[in-house]
Amino acid sequence: LEWEELLDGTSPPPTEAGDMAIDLLLGSDVIWGHRGILVGRVARRLVRPGGLMIISAQEGREGLDVFLKEVTAETPGNPWFDVEVCKASVAGEKLLIFLCGRRCSGAPEEGDVAKARMSAM
Repeated sequence: LEWEELLDGTSPPPTEAGDMAIDLLLGSDVIWGHRGILVGRVARRLVRPGGLMIISAQEGREGLDVFLKEVTAETPGNPWFDVEVCKASVAGEKLLIFLCGRRCSGAPEEGDVAKARMSAM
């Protein structure tokens, strides 16, 4: 899947159901430099409301701040993600694990399924 082609519409979504149809999106070492915003936009395009995204990245990697800004931006008609960041270390490498639950709507008082799923983890 070429992310740029997915976002500009020259490549179809990887599911028969189309946009916002994925329950769980996993990624490791996919964010660096300009790719932070790309990963955020792809997630908003593919993960369904109530779905989850889990991303791991090296701590301090360029692009993480832009990624977080993209997935947590309040955009009308395009529910954002609630994000919990956990720190881990493997073989001396410091990692960040982003647990991202897609809101079912923009209003938190409506009971957010994704947030409840993340709380159960």
